[in-house]
Amino acid sequence: MPDPCPGLDSRAPAAKGAHLPGNDGPLHGTFQDSLRIMARLQSLHDSDLKLLRHFCTIVDEGGFSAAQSALGVSQSMLSESVKTLELRLGTALCQRGPKGFRLYPEGEAVYAAAQKLFAEVETFRLRASDLSRMAHHEITIAVQESVLEHPDCRLPEALAAFSDSYPNVQYHLEIMLGTQVLGQVTDGLTHLGICIPAETRAQVYTRPLFEERAILCCGRTHPFHARADAQLGTAEVAATARATSGRVERFYKAPAELDAGGDIGRGARAQLALILSGRNVGYVPHHIAEPLLQSGALREIFPEGQSVALVNPIAAMAGPSMRDIGVVRHLVDLLAEVHGQAVR
Repeated sequence: MPDPCPGLDSRAPAAKGAHLPGNDGPLHGTFQDSLRIMARLQSLHDSDLKLLRHFCTIVDEGGFSAAQSALGVSQSMLSESVKTLELRLGTALCQRGPKGFRLYPEGEAVYAAAQKLFAEVETFRLRASDLSRMAHHEITIAVQESVLEHPDCRLPEALAAFSDSYPNVQYHLEIMLGTQVLGQVTDGLTHLGICIPAETRAQVYTRPLFEERAILCCGRTHPFHARADAQLGTAEVAATARATSGRVERFYKAPAELDAGGDIGRGARAQLALILSGRNVGYVPHHIAEPLLQSGALREIFPEGQSVALVNPIAAMAGPSMRDIGVVRHLVDLLAEVHGQAVR
């Protein structure tokens, strides 16, 4: 098989958390490794930024074919971009070809450094455009899936009101998992996010918007569906398989602790499908569950007749690199105002 990176060293792909020779810390995103490799770009030109954006999109999309659609450029152009970037940096960045796409350790370090660079460039752009409300503003907003459907969500009204103050604004809105929203906000990859906040992220500027109630449910074919609440003991409910997102979440700390493993769904609707299969119980946002409760496809579970429903805050937030930018902070505060919350 031909060398995937002609003229450069060929090596095994890096597993996440791999180490570079002579480095004591984990590779992924380490500042020292990023500096060592990126320092080979003695001067940074617009063409280098374009190469880095192509490379980062390939990584984000998981390969050349998906990145081709995302960027609207040919696969041969993307291949040439990566090859040119490798020559500029003097190191191979990734494996590509019949065996698929995977990053080498150097590729992980370059990706981490480039993400930091793009976040800082975006921060500068926003601070510069913040000098005038008539300037063109591009605002990226990441929203947790299922939030827009909530009856208390007033995001459309807030966007309309904000554009009255900033008439040249252009919104870029993306729906994603709550954990992804938090990561994008913290890393400065989006200007603001709307999701269930994390208690430990003190540097994130957060304003509460409304609350989301989640209820413990089972599907029509689950053994619990036909049983009376009084017959469902807390211990039995805790021991049954529960659909989760595959991680330990504050969201699930309910009066009836549910510890048994079950199927994994990434997102509320994915978990809903697993619950409807009859294989799991699980929590579903009430506004999503309501029509299925009415049809009988879902049933809310009350162990020993007690409700174990959870109430979670939904908040607007801006990360450490965005929180002091006037246009971003204004939108976060406006969201809180439109949702009827006092801005503190």
